[in-house]
Amino acid sequence: MNKQLSHSGAINTLYYWCNDVTAMKSFYTRNLRLQETYFKCDEAVGWLTYQVGSLQLVFIRAAVELPVQKQWARTPSFASGTHESSSLVLCYDEQEHKEVIQHCIDGGARSFSPEPTEHGQFWVMDPMGMTIEIGIRR
Repeated sequence: MNKQLSHSGAINTLYYWCNDVTAMKSFYTRNLRLQETYFKCDEAVGWLTYQVGSLQLVFIRAAVELPVQKQWARTPSFASGTHESSSLVLCYDEQEHKEVIQHCIDGGARSFSPEPTEHGQFWVMDPMGMTIEIGIRR
């Protein structure tokens, strides 16, 4: 019989392939204000890492160009999404939340609507077309 582990396992790292780590850096560092921990972009490698709480979020440049998602991802909190694909939810305290949304608007990020919902949800797309929900930490 397989013994099920108690809550000792944890997701440590998420890897995402992308076409341009510099574009991802601009979006995630400047607009979403994430804490960048590593960046390298030369002919040999394109690698970008963020520390988000206890999770590492890593973007790696693909060897061949990948398709960019054009549709919004459907999630339980985003019924307007039409595509079943991966998405992220990033939560901020209330003041940071307002600042991040303003950075996204000022930075020209593609957003689903011009304003957050009454619950503070605001959706943007990263350079690869991944839907990112910006929420308020409760």
